[in-house]
Amino acid sequence: MPNVGDYGSALGALVALAAAGFAARQARIQHRREDFELARALHADLTTGPVAEARDLLGAVVFGKAPPAGKSVDDVRRAYFTLLWCFERIEGGRRSMADRHPVNNAGGGSSDRAIAYLDDVIGWHVRFWRKDFDTVRDWLKQQTGAKISDEDSSAAFKRLADHFL
Repeated sequence: MPNVGDYGSALGALVALAAAGFAARQARIQHRREDFELARALHADLTTGPVAEARDLLGAVVFGKAPPAGKSVDDVRRAYFTLLWCFERIEGGRRSMADRHPVNNAGGGSSDRAIAYLDDVIGWHVRFWRKDFDTVRDWLKQQTGAKISDEDSSAAFKRLADHFL
């Protein structure tokens, strides 16, 4: 015949198990919030402030083959790296979300949804700059006669762009 201590131990184990389940669920909810907040922040970084100004200047070079009046080659170079480094931050953030919860075969995890959201809002930007970064880099080389030291940042952009092939 079981004694009262056995019931107490079993009840304690059930309470501990329930608490662990609740904590795990709360952690998943918090991670989902963090993942979506990161995705929104990365998109905002790309589409506002200095990065938006850099995109405008680089677009003028891509489509007009010269910077607008009052802008120098150095301004274009700064804009080039401002945008490239933004994409490097996006790639790092996207990888951080993917690494937090490896994609399972069924998909649909919170990180999967946050990454899908991020990909949706930045995808066209990445596809656009995939070819136009080369145009700007070639223009800068032509204007300065110097090598553009962007290998590491370009590698990060390429990893990001590979998700959109």
